Amino acid sequence: MHDRLWNDHPDLAKSIVEKQQATDIIQTQPDVAATAVSEAKGDKLPKKIARKALDSKAPNYISDPAHITESTRLFVEQMQEICQIAE
Repeated sequence: MHDRLWNDHPDLAKSIVEKQQATDIIQTQPDVAATAVSEAKGDKLPKKIARKALDSKAPNYISDPAHITESTRLFVEQMQEICQIAE
């Protein structure tokens, strides 16, 4: 969320943050999360596979973007190096 939103519309910003529950649901109700992901993807991702992915040790679901700033910067640099993105 951009700082302008926090500064210009604090009530709206707070409302958005309060509604952001995906990470909590993934961590506390993985069956609910797997069902939601599977329904969104349809036949491409059965619930069983979605749940297996959520149970994997590989993902690390974080809501606070401040905690992923450095890794995001590295990811963007790698995408630029292989010409997936220009900037």
